Amino acid sequence: MSKYYRFKKVKFISGIRGAISLFLAVLMTPFLTIAMCLVEAGRYNSAVSILDEAMGVSSTATLANYDSYLHKRWGLLAMSQENDIDALYNQYLIQNSSVMGDSIDLQSVNAEGMYSFVDASVLEAQIMEYEELNGGVYLAANGLNINDFVRQFEKIKSLNGIFNIITKGADAVDSMINIEEAAGDLKEYADKFEELKVSYEDKYTAFSESVNALIAAKREGRPDEEEDPEGAAEYDRNIATLVSQAETAKNEYCDVLEQISENYTNYKTKMATCNQLMTNIENDILSGAQTLQEFNARKSELQADLNGVNATIQEMENANINEDNTTYQHALDYRASLETAIQENALNGGVTKAVNEGLRNANTEWTQRTSGCSDAELEQIKGSFDALQEAVNEYSIASVGADTVEIGSEYYNVQISGYVSAESIDGYILANREKLEEGSLVDLVKGLISFAEGVSNLDVFFKPELSGNLDLEYYDNQFGGLPGEQIVRSMQGQSENDLLQIIIKIGALQSRAKNFLSNISWNELKGIFTQAYELFSAIKQLVRNFLQNFYERLVIATYAAGNIPCRTDYQGFQCMNGYVLDSNSLPQANMIQHMQGIGTIAALVDEIQAFVSQNGDDITFYGAELEYVLFGQSSEIANQLITFLAIYIVRLLLNIPVICTNSEVEMLATASTIAYPLVMVMEILLEPLADTVILVNGREVDFIKSEVYLTPTGLPKYIRELASSINLTTDQKNALKDGLVNAFNATVDGYDYQETLYQYEHPQRNEQSQTPTAVEKALDDYKKGLKKLGYRDYCYILMCLFTSKEKQLSRIGNLIQTETLYYYQKKGAAYTFDLRNSYTYVHTEADVKVKQMLPALIDSSLFEITREQYRGY
Repeated sequence: MSKYYRFKKVKFISGIRGAISLFLAVLMTPFLTIAMCLVEAGRYNSAVSILDEAMGVSSTATLANYDSYLHKRWGLLAMSQENDIDALYNQYLIQNSSVMGDSIDLQSVNAEGMYSFVDASVLEAQIMEYEELNGGVYLAANGLNINDFVRQFEKIKSLNGIFNIITKGADAVDSMINIEEAAGDLKEYADKFEELKVSYEDKYTAFSESVNALIAAKREGRPDEEEDPEGAAEYDRNIATLVSQAETAKNEYCDVLEQISENYTNYKTKMATCNQLMTNIENDILSGAQTLQEFNARKSELQADLNGVNATIQEMENANINEDNTTYQHALDYRASLETAIQENALNGGVTKAVNEGLRNANTEWTQRTSGCSDAELEQIKGSFDALQEAVNEYSIASVGADTVEIGSEYYNVQISGYVSAESIDGYILANREKLEEGSLVDLVKGLISFAEGVSNLDVFFKPELSGNLDLEYYDNQFGGLPGEQIVRSMQGQSENDLLQIIIKIGALQSRAKNFLSNISWNELKGIFTQAYELFSAIKQLVRNFLQNFYERLVIATYAAGNIPCRTDYQGFQCMNGYVLDSNSLPQANMIQHMQGIGTIAALVDEIQAFVSQNGDDITFYGAELEYVLFGQSSEIANQLITFLAIYIVRLLLNIPVICTNSEVEMLATASTIAYPLVMVMEILLEPLADTVILVNGREVDFIKSEVYLTPTGLPKYIRELASSINLTTDQKNALKDGLVNAFNATVDGYDYQETLYQYEHPQRNEQSQTPTAVEKALDDYKKGLKKLGYRDYCYILMCLFTSKEKQLSRIGNLIQTETLYYYQKKGAAYTFDLRNSYTYVHTEADVKVKQMLPALIDSSLFEITREQYRGY
């Protein structure tokens, strides 16, 4: 039984085969799930990466549709407004995402522009990038040495020398006014003496005759009252009458003698006042002479120091030392301080010498006319009259009898004398006033004023064809206003108002000087000095903060100066990047305005206000756009006029050193003695007018001049420069020339001589080898520091001095708006350009579904992606 079971086979289904599958099934399910998740995650990340790349490429493609005019004209990049940004981006993204096939499904795509140029910071950022490549090249090509600009303005902005000469001149005029007033009071007492001489004689005669008549009547004897009662009564009445008349005559004579004595006292007091004033003047003369010696000694010391530092600087420059070297900069600063000291020393020495001469003349004249008058003599004569008065007072009319001696010369033995006559005093006063008319003063002031009026009547202050006026109402209705600074049709409250107030003061001073010619007096001269002091105080206040933000404004100003046309070069203007403006960029003026003769520069203020308040109908300016960046008015003419005045003020400041140290100006001023400051002030105020007229009409003027136009030798050069810059008629040229020839007390022959001399000293260069290239000349000018600058260069300087960076950016934005709008309208574009839509960035957003691998999940994706990007220039 057991054997049977031992050998019997037991059968199992498959045995142990396949048992491992169960374990694999259990183990592989989670592994496979993880693998599938990793694959889906990889697909998701790949989709995200490819989507980001597609969005980036699409954004770049969208940005590639930039505004070509903005780029070539302004050097700026912004998306073209011709295309819809969202639609364009959608188109690009759909095309670029097609590389992913059906693995993704674009649910929604949005794109919008951001950061337009209406945001000043965006505009500034692109300008800064543009300037990195072009700004330095522009400055170097034009030879503009910015550090020298700053150093020159730092040197002159204090105006201490001007204030010193005005103050010294005013002090001298005060002395002359005081002595004239005291002499006038003295003259009243001298006139009184003349009246008293007549009264003295008349009253003495009346006194002596009345007393002698009484004595004669007494000698006749009184009739016996019993024998001739009527005769006795008549005699008594006659005696009583004669006694009364004698008493009256005596009293009146005493009164005259008392008046004479009192007048001597007053005269002596006034004479003492005059003499004290003259003593003060003598002390001032002595002090001035000593001061003048000190100035002369200091002049030599300063000049020696200047020569030494110039030699040091030259050695450094020959050694090609870096301009930023501290030692080199200190040497330049020291030289600037020495030049300022030399200028102020020259002014102080000049005015001291001239004032001393005037005071010495006044003192000498006084001494000559009062040499016969002394306090001792006046006191002696007064004592004699006091004694005479006492004797007359003691004379008793009641004691007069028949034996009384008749009145004789003992009661008329003193003469009114010892004083300076009213005629002589009047002559002294007139002689002092005539000193103001002697020499060249009157002719000089008359000629300078004639020149100023002649220039003011020329049609040179603005380009008549550049008379555009923006239609602000159009921009308000179409765009809600200009994108940048909003323009106000008024100068009130504007920063430029301070500038215009200074010009008004200059006009008032010019009118005061003109009135002085018809009413020459010390008081009138004092009024001129007072106004001049107030004027230069206002100028000092204006320029006090000139350099405060100079370098901050520099970059934007460089961009504006290199890319925006102005009145002197708007035709065919070439931008910094080489683009040349044509008729599509700027319109041709269809209205030309002319301004009638204005008489004085101050009249420009009223003209400016008139143009500012006018309504305009222009979309853009005709060419004077740089002037708009400077002063921001809607009227092109108003901007030109304000720019003219601003350049005038800058030239006024820059001319002070050369005028104050010019030998010819010094000679003219010194000849005017106490009126020295008047000549200096007139030269300082009118020389920049001559410069500015040349500048605004396309010529150049040395930044730091070495000669003065309004002098005998400078006049021919100026007439030549003026005639070559504007179309002068023969009458206009001769009027300017004749007025100044007479002013300098010169002759036409002398003028012609200077003309010939200039031509001899400046022969025409015919050999090409002698003419330096433009690059060589610019390099040479740059090495020398400062050079001849034109109108555009001065506008560049003005932007750094007057116009804040914020205003520059805002106004540049407005110009981009107006000029580009005109360009696309001229081109017939189907859209209206708006700077607010000139976007520099694109913001994109896309919602995407990623399809899964498992068929069951294809229609219901587990992965939804939202991607956001920012791309810009």
